[in-house]
Amino acid sequence: MCTPEAVCSATAPSRAAARARCAPRHGGHPERQNTQSSKSSGFSMATIGTCVGLWKFSMADAEAGRRMMRLETLSEDLMIRLRQACPSQRRIAALAACAYAVEYAQVHDSAVLSVLGELNSARGVAASAIEKVKTLLEQADKQYFDLHDASDSSKDIGCLAAFSRARALSAMLFVVEEESLRSSSEAIYEAVSAVDDASAITLRVVSALV
Repeated sequence: MCTPEAVCSATAPSRAAARARCAPRHGGHPERQNTQSSKSSGFSMATIGTCVGLWKFSMADAEAGRRMMRLETLSEDLMIRLRQACPSQRRIAALAACAYAVEYAQVHDSAVLSVLGELNSARGVAASAIEKVKTLLEQADKQYFDLHDASDSSKDIGCLAAFSRARALSAMLFVVEEESLRSSSEAIYEAVSAVDDASAITLRVVSALV
């Protein structure tokens, strides 16, 4: 099996494709899918254009019933590790990825931080808190597409920041689901899609699966 460093090396170059191929999983406009990117550097309008185009392709794949999980498009080895892990390991890995994405995307809403705290303490998450996260996700989606549709290059950073927030929030919604291989892999995929460098998340995931 590959080393953690090898997994990171294989995954990191594909992070743009990860953002580009995210299909909507937690509501939102059928073409305006979950979105985002993180800090203010390292992004371009070309990346945004790729995201929108490949989202539709990814949605078509999902509707056609593709069996391959999206995380496999980033790293087959990481997906193998997840399949071999026990549910508790997968959950820890997904939560670690989600927490990093939330911090990277600077999602500081009190409801989000409360959900993270409840997840870390293995307590149940209140339905009202989950609904708040869903609302925040919808707002981030809308903000991203509004900024993108404006075609104003001066808003590039804000557009990508909205993309990153939405992906991090989407990762959180997968983590609060009942644990399964699908929910954990999707949470990790969304988290990777929220950041500009996948290696930090991948290292955390691999460490949790050892």
